[in-house]
Amino acid sequence: MGKETEKLNSAKGIRIFIQSPAEGESFSRAFYQAEEETLIVSLFPEGKFFSYLDSPQLSFDIDSRGRLLSIQVLVERKSWRTRKNLKPPPAPESADIRFIDFRDQMPEARIESTSDGKLMHIVFIDDHGFKAYRLTDKLKVEVTSDSHLAGIWILDIEDDRAAQELAAWRKQMKGEE
Repeated sequence: MGKETEKLNSAKGIRIFIQSPAEGESFSRAFYQAEEETLIVSLFPEGKFFSYLDSPQLSFDIDSRGRLLSIQVLVERKSWRTRKNLKPPPAPESADIRFIDFRDQMPEARIESTSDGKLMHIVFIDDHGFKAYRLTDKLKVEVTSDSHLAGIWILDIEDDRAAQELAAWRKQMKGEE
């Protein structure tokens, strides 16, 4: 077992509360902003920001009831670890997931993606035997038997073309092109 796996397994993770099935379908949008080198996932319907969980790699915005509002992956795409045959688990059940330990430091995570960058797996606990739930149409979560967040799957990541055009324009204005 490698040091990174040992570190992930020793982390207790983020405690959550799960209610399944969730009431109604939730939607999200995942897009990579090339200019900022950040992946942003926005969940709809939006709530009001109350608190956060963050680390140098990730930031989760949370509302006053512990619901996830957005995710930011602050690691540039070229640093994502690519894995062949990366495939999300089936998650037939939807879930209303609430974060209990907000304002804490987020545990270290491993960020994996497909080579085309359209699918990402954020791994907090590197083990097997998790239950998977559908949080939104583009997010699946893996949960341990003792209600800790083990991983998040982000599906259908899009490139934010407008930001790329804006970045090119800014470079041109600065005389960099």
